[in-house]
Amino acid sequence: MIRYLIRRLYLYSITIILLLFLLFVISYQLPGSRYTILSGLNNITALQQTKLEALYQTDSNVFFEFIAFVGQRLNLEFGVSMISQNSITAELMQTIPASLELGLFAMFIALLFALPLGIISAISTNKTFKRSVIIVMLIGYSIPTFWFGILLSYNLGNTWNILPVAGRLNLLYNIETITGFLLIDSLLDQHYYKWDALLDVLNHMFLPTCTLAIYPFTIMLRITHSTFKEIMAENYIKAAYSRGLTSFQVIKNHAIQNAIAPILNNFSLLIGGFISYGIINEYIYGWPGFGQWLLNGIFQRDHTVILSGVLIISLTIITVSIVIDITTMLSNPVQRKKLYE
Repeated sequence: MIRYLIRRLYLYSITIILLLFLLFVISYQLPGSRYTILSGLNNITALQQTKLEALYQTDSNVFFEFIAFVGQRLNLEFGVSMISQNSITAELMQTIPASLELGLFAMFIALLFALPLGIISAISTNKTFKRSVIIVMLIGYSIPTFWFGILLSYNLGNTWNILPVAGRLNLLYNIETITGFLLIDSLLDQHYYKWDALLDVLNHMFLPTCTLAIYPFTIMLRITHSTFKEIMAENYIKAAYSRGLTSFQVIKNHAIQNAIAPILNNFSLLIGGFISYGIINEYIYGWPGFGQWLLNGIFQRDHTVILSGVLIISLTIITVSIVIDITTMLSNPVQRKKLYE
């Protein structure tokens, strides 16, 4: 088991190094001063240039410059934004919690409905219900997320004025930032309007959550449905039924344990698409998160923001994939057995 973990960590490290090398090569292709591309500083003085030369080893060969580039990124030193001249690390600390809150909440809602619905549709004998689930999956695959988000925003927000379509919280509420997650911060707040603020946070999250949850809901519904459909046809499931076990007991004690591994494996494949949809979703609803921050940087040709954003997204996808891979191995006895063969 230790050897497997070492191999995974080795693969993770090599992938990160290759990613950083690719970004380093791309940084050479960007227009502008080399020092501005690396640090984001504009109108660099002679003193600043001397410091940057020592920091990024630009007066040495390419190898040492790459090592310095990697060292700065591993220390979470991304420079400053070329447009705002604010620290990128500070901006990330402000935007990432908003994106995490929305993304985790949307994923929770998607799994909350997709997993039980997928299991029920797989074991159900009602053909009408099965066809309805298939129709839901086809609709979910067919609907462009950006179009659905614009549709909800226009009708429920602008036309009927039922729900807010931008921001995270009404300006009337002054909630102290503690964790960066407004759902938690509003509960920790000591003002008399904390429950009203919490309701307002949920109102602001409703439309972007519904829009963002469509993609993982559809994917996980299909995966859960197909996985349990195959498992329920296995001989050991039929043997469990023959022993007089109820459907609930069979699913709880036999089916779920064998379905975890394939569901987790497929779950890692949707992370990249989920992040992409999340970026578009934030821009549609004016959600002040990482996605909107990155898109604004792209529109403004803020090279330091773009390089930092690409690095963060790539690291997130790689890290989640590795964690899911290890979790799958630990949760699946068949996979663990292969480690000792």
